[in-house]
Amino acid sequence: MATAQLKPGQMLKPLLDARQAAQAAVEFFRHLSAGMRVTEVGLEEVELTGDEKYWLVTLGFDSPPRKNLKLPDFLHIPVRKLKVFKVDARTGKVVAMKIRAAE
Repeated sequence: MATAQLKPGQMLKPLLDARQAAQAAVEFFRHLSAGMRVTEVGLEEVELTGDEKYWLVTLGFDSPPRKNLKLPDFLHIPVRKLKVFKVDARTGKVVAMKIRAAE
């Protein structure tokens, strides 16, 4: 049985679409953050790398602010944080997670 050979410069088509990559990142994050006080998890960005090997998925979430005893509770505003997940476009496996500074 013959197998297809890639020509120089030819790229494999990703098996996952953006929605599937984002879902993989969300599930990974929810598993890691179980027991932590994070809220308002949301999809911020999804980007396929130029070589089409990975999806870069940015998730945003709120985490509780540090308590300041000098301020009343209603002034303690949650801190918005961002994480970038590198998802293998062929397998859907999250291979990296990095902190991204909010702009």
